[in-house]
Amino acid sequence: MTIKIILKEHCLLLFSKIIGRILFKIDLWYYFSYKSKSNMATTNIEDTKFELQERYYEDLYPQEGDYVIVKVKEVTETGAYVYLLEYNNIEGMIPINEFTNRRFKSFNKIIREGRVEVALVLAVDKDKGYIDLSKARVSTEDVTKCQQKWSRAKSVQTAMIHMSIFLSLPLLEIHKQITWPLYKKYGSAYEAFLMYAQDENSVSEIDAFHEELGKTIKKKLQPSSFKYNAEIDVTCLNYRGIEAVKESLDCASEIYPISITLIRPPSFLISITVSDKEQGITILNEACDVICKKIRELGGSMTVKVQPYLV
Repeated sequence: MTIKIILKEHCLLLFSKIIGRILFKIDLWYYFSYKSKSNMATTNIEDTKFELQERYYEDLYPQEGDYVIVKVKEVTETGAYVYLLEYNNIEGMIPINEFTNRRFKSFNKIIREGRVEVALVLAVDKDKGYIDLSKARVSTEDVTKCQQKWSRAKSVQTAMIHMSIFLSLPLLEIHKQITWPLYKKYGSAYEAFLMYAQDENSVSEIDAFHEELGKTIKKKLQPSSFKYNAEIDVTCLNYRGIEAVKESLDCASEIYPISITLIRPPSFLISITVSDKEQGITILNEACDVICKKIRELGGSMTVKVQPYLV
């Protein structure tokens, strides 16, 4: 009896030690995990000294009739609550009758939590903060245009975040100084970036703001290569036929780094990718001259349907 009691107490003691060690490890993990996150947060705030915002435009709210990018927060029986990703994640709502024009049995087939959608702004109440949206009234074409607009706005935002860190200024201050003025003057800050990438003198505001912004734009937007295409018709009606056409095209491709693709007989697409923008048209014109000269020697003919152009 005494042995049983001793064994029982020993087992209880051993069990309590095991539990204690497990709890200690859990507490230790939680402490260091929390401390690491706290340090990261403190470091980010102290080092960067700026506040990141998902506000892409000067207006705090979209206008009625605008197409916006939203992320679904919650789907209920009355509708879907969403975040407007371009407007600092302010909330909006898509009523259930604006999900789709088609019949549906399940919400999940139409709209899901976490999904990014394109929505049409139906009404905006700035005083109460209500934004009514519609998914049903958005066409495929509207989706494409809105996604392109969002993609370009994100590129602008990325450049401005870089400037915010570089200059140690709040992101909103950067927007006020350069982004909003570019939107007002050029219709889109991204279009202004494209213009600057092609010609530095076309957008004086960028260099006037800071030369680092100009470097960032060139690095991100200026293409490192240029592709040119041209379309030609090559025919040979004598006994040589296809062999003559093939020989003429091969003659040019052996001299120049071009690719030739059959569109439909007798039309061919000639392409070249170059790093020098002025070289593309010159090389394609010379290649066409070589093809023309060779096919005429073989009793055929060649015509340029579409002059060399930048893709």
